[in-house]
Amino acid sequence: MLTIYHSNDLEILKNIVCCEIESKPLLNPLCSEVLVVQSRQTEEWLQIKLAEEFGIAANIDFFLPSSFIWEMFFRIFPGIYKTSAFNQFSICWKLRDILPKILFKKSFIMLRQYLSDDQEYRKLFQLTARIAQLFEQYSIHQPEWLNLWENGDIVESGLGENQIWQSALWMELVKHTKQLGEPIWHRAGLYQRFISTLNQRSSGILNLPSRIFVFGVSSLPAEYLQTLGKHTDLYLLCINPCRYYWSGTQDQQVVEKMKNHSRSYYKNKKPISRFCDSDDVNFSLTDTRKQKVTNPLLASWGQQGEKHFFLLEKIESHKVSAFVDIEATSLIKTLQRDILELEDHSFIGVNSSYRSHSHVKRILTVEDRSVEIHLCHSIKREVEVLQDQLLNMMDKDSSLTVGDIIVMVSDINAYAPFIKSIFGKASPEHAMPFTISDYRMVNQTNLFFQSFMTLLTLPDSRFTAEEVISLLEIPSIASRFSIDAEGLAVLRKWVSRSGVRWGLDDEVFDDIHLPISSQHTWNFGLTRMLLGYGMHSQAGPWEGVLPFDECCGLMAELAGNLSEFLMNLMRWKKLLHQSLDLSGWLPICRQILNDFFLKDRDNEIELEFIEQKWSEIINYGIDSLYQKEVPLSRLREEIELQFNSQKVKYEARGGTINFCALASMRCVPVKVICLLGMNDGVYPRTRPPCSIDLMQSTISTENASSCSEDHYLFLEILCSVREKLYISYIFRSIEDNTLCYSSILVSELIDYISRSFCLSEDIDRDIDISAKAVVKHLQYLHSRMPFAPENFNSQSKFHSFSSEWLPAARRLGMKHTPFIQNPLKEHKINLNLNQLLSFWCHPVRSFFQSRLGVRFKIEESILLDTEPFLLDELSCYQMNRKLLDNLIHDKKIDVIYEEMRASGILPYGVWGDLFFKEQEVKMNEVAKKVKSHYTRSENRDISLMVDGFMLTGSLTEVQVNGLLRWSPSILHLAQGLKLWLEHLVYCATGGSGFSFIFGCNNSFWHFLPLSIDHAYKYLSDYIHGYRLGMCSPLLLTSSGGRWLQECFDKKADIVNYNDVLQKKAYRTLLQSWHGNDQIRGEKNDFYLQRLVTSLDKESIKIMIEQAERWYAPVLQYNKVS
Repeated sequence: MLTIYHSNDLEILKNIVCCEIESKPLLNPLCSEVLVVQSRQTEEWLQIKLAEEFGIAANIDFFLPSSFIWEMFFRIFPGIYKTSAFNQFSICWKLRDILPKILFKKSFIMLRQYLSDDQEYRKLFQLTARIAQLFEQYSIHQPEWLNLWENGDIVESGLGENQIWQSALWMELVKHTKQLGEPIWHRAGLYQRFISTLNQRSSGILNLPSRIFVFGVSSLPAEYLQTLGKHTDLYLLCINPCRYYWSGTQDQQVVEKMKNHSRSYYKNKKPISRFCDSDDVNFSLTDTRKQKVTNPLLASWGQQGEKHFFLLEKIESHKVSAFVDIEATSLIKTLQRDILELEDHSFIGVNSSYRSHSHVKRILTVEDRSVEIHLCHSIKREVEVLQDQLLNMMDKDSSLTVGDIIVMVSDINAYAPFIKSIFGKASPEHAMPFTISDYRMVNQTNLFFQSFMTLLTLPDSRFTAEEVISLLEIPSIASRFSIDAEGLAVLRKWVSRSGVRWGLDDEVFDDIHLPISSQHTWNFGLTRMLLGYGMHSQAGPWEGVLPFDECCGLMAELAGNLSEFLMNLMRWKKLLHQSLDLSGWLPICRQILNDFFLKDRDNEIELEFIEQKWSEIINYGIDSLYQKEVPLSRLREEIELQFNSQKVKYEARGGTINFCALASMRCVPVKVICLLGMNDGVYPRTRPPCSIDLMQSTISTENASSCSEDHYLFLEILCSVREKLYISYIFRSIEDNTLCYSSILVSELIDYISRSFCLSEDIDRDIDISAKAVVKHLQYLHSRMPFAPENFNSQSKFHSFSSEWLPAARRLGMKHTPFIQNPLKEHKINLNLNQLLSFWCHPVRSFFQSRLGVRFKIEESILLDTEPFLLDELSCYQMNRKLLDNLIHDKKIDVIYEEMRASGILPYGVWGDLFFKEQEVKMNEVAKKVKSHYTRSENRDISLMVDGFMLTGSLTEVQVNGLLRWSPSILHLAQGLKLWLEHLVYCATGGSGFSFIFGCNNSFWHFLPLSIDHAYKYLSDYIHGYRLGMCSPLLLTSSGGRWLQECFDKKADIVNYNDVLQKKAYRTLLQSWHGNDQIRGEKNDFYLQRLVTSLDKESIKIMIEQAERWYAPVLQYNKVS
């Protein structure tokens, strides 16, 4: 017997289930109760409730609607398989076998045109996958179509020309399935056979469950339920938002039937009218057979539900009313009551007399926050605001727990990372346990799947340095080749410095018709590493390859491990390049996993899951006798599609906030429901139409559109809220402040509330003014940033609990304390000349390295993937240094060219030759100037006592006429200061010559001889500066030097403080500090960053003072001409 219970409360329906189970136990206690539920989340909720009622919830079989239908088929027809031969994946492979053979037929002229010029079967595989999805949808929503097509008939309802080839293709599919020896068990045929079989049998069927509860499910066909109810006790428990008949579609027979058969009340069995106005049940039917549904929310959102309930009214059943009266104690309760009682209290006002006041509206108290709408600027801000509001709710209501809250999200995949970040990292006092379900994570967070898919792309891979090293960053892969984290860091440096860019070997250039360079490939870099183990680079290139000196000693074992990994990649690139049949592809997955992954207990499940999915996809094709060769690219798409459809397994966890998709917890009664991401275009969901989908061209009462489904889902959520409905959406873009709009459902809700209610102080105001006041009461626009002061204002509606932002909101941020608050004690030791010179080249760096023993290393985090077309600054400087030295000393430069070419530093081919020649010309200009002053030189040992410090060391390259230095770059003030210091030492030791340094672009520094006293005086100052700089950092910067050079008056040998000149010098300092896209600013210096966290006036003042003190003598004594 089919019994249909209608109720607006899922708790009541749960009580009915408990009452039936308790009062009418099954005859066989070993038999399981059968419950059909809408989702796994509903199953968990019901299990908990049953356990609370009976003390335990056991021996219960839960089914989802689709699996329940197939289970019933299996019980009635024992010969069918658990898995249909017409499942989506089987249909795909069968169609791929069938279509190419039948394209010549006239019916398939459209497909023949589309599949022409189909490279690697790309179009065929994508088309068959789409057709398989459509056939599966037809079997659910339009089973009669498939039955007609199978018998050679067509649907006489104007489905268009697409029906011609789809019907013919379905016939060919059925024929092909028969030829395979598989039973013709598809959902459409089974459905009709199931109905006819059960209708033909008058006695009970033993295989059917003795009792079935269909709990809150609205997707099972009415005819199916009616037929099944004839042979078993079937309880259909429906969530109905309205106690009266509210369908807009009318049928005279249905109306007469409802007039004569009232529903009985579930408690006292008394008959209850199904019509709002029992005195007038004729509805004044018009030619359109429509009636007006008075509640606008029900009329707009309830289309799917009204069609479902209309179909239920047509079938024979015992109908029971279990509606619960709703007391209008709050706004949300009032809305639910309006829907329940089919009432419309919205007021528009058709004439001016009614529009001048709001007396007809109901009063909304200011304290009523049962409906809240929050406007934010981004997804992240939505989640931050939600966290604060949930804490605010629980702070005001001590009875509210995390288990009383459900957060439904329009796009759970987009919100999941932010939920994890914000809720997962909350402070202990504000932490709330949470669970995220329904989101797809396999292809995004599963490193094993990502790396496996990368390995499947080896035939098409460029094998860039970053791609290959990123594979080794997967611990299971690195362990397979005995590479630990420390070794991987070393390999990353080696790969960058050995010149590896892309490509495994020279074959890659031949494959893409490029000239073979024999450089920048993995084979080139690996050869350099292995050569470095056997010989030093000073021995010169070996067969055009320069040994890599860093790969030596015990570290060379890393190169061997890398070599094994690269050989595996090379072997699998060739293996995967070929096309194989499905039997040939079947063992490939396991072989790849064995060759590249080291299995352990931590990854065993993930690797087995990958292999399982691979086998499933291929076995479907093998079972369908698909015997053609399949390109790997098609299998990649298949397995990626499989993994993309995988969702996180829902884990039942009580006592947590459940974040889920909107459809997961529909109808489940809960105190607080929060809806996030309710933007226009996001919800209701928009799906692009499919041009070959025949259901797009027909409107059926059984086939509600996805838009209607989302509308009805929103209605169910509204009716299941117990205390509070929280809605948020993005109001303005955080990127450009563009206005964003709320979902049409939210807009309709706000419109109904504003037209039905007014605040007490607005009762005498115009209805439009009072409506705006209600909207303002419902909505709250949040700040763009979490540290805005209004978030912590006690007078605001809502306040933030994020205490970490409070100092920023109060603008209590304290200035960074000086890096060295108290100068260190001086270490009075003898001073070496090299130490002094090194210090004044970069005083801050020298303090960190020499005094603190701290060295900041620049990690080469990004590996380049293109060949060098220009040398980086360091490589260019090193090459030019060698060039300049060889030119000055008349040595051959061909050796340098061969070394640069063999190390892969020079750009390939003629480009590299031109670049080397250009640098040679530049260095030759400098060399000529140096050689014009060059004479025999010697090293001079020094030992000077200056202010109690013994300065010792060696002054190199001392000529008879003074000091001569050169540099392969443009000279700056720092090089001038270094020469100035050497010049002071030279003069202090009795030298009477000149000091020169020559650089590129005619740059040079030239100092005339000084007296010994003058030299000692200045040398004493710089040694004193060194002593100060070793106790506390000395902020002498290049930026400060640029300021000094800009405003220094060479004629007067003083700083010019003219306002115009000072502004220009100030801008120069800022440009030097910040840099631009072409020039790296001094602010990027790791050592200076520790002292100058932000460039403020105080820091600039110190830079200027230090530059004027220490650089001014250099400019004063520099002889320009």
